[in-house]
Amino acid sequence: MTPTPERLRARLAELHREYQEGESRLRTLVQQETVLRETLLRISGAAQVLEELLAQEEGDEGRTGEEGRTSVAGRTSVAGVDGAKATLPA
Repeated sequence: MTPTPERLRARLAELHREYQEGESRLRTLVQQETVLRETLLRISGAAQVLEELLAQEEGDEGRTGEEGRTSVAGRTSVAGVDGAKATLPA
């Protein structure tokens, strides 16, 4: 049984709607990624400042205290889809 032109047009319209919904969802996800990436960068920056203050206060350059984590070596770099990177505490 061959599909009728009406059924083909209906399916094409359905596919166009699905495509538009997908594009809309992708835009939303990209915006959410941007907001989350900015949040991670702020958290990373705040953590780095606190680590440096603790290291300075304890006189143990680059260390965070009893845990013995190094503020630079103990950090994790996270890359996003766009290639931007955020550095996170371990």
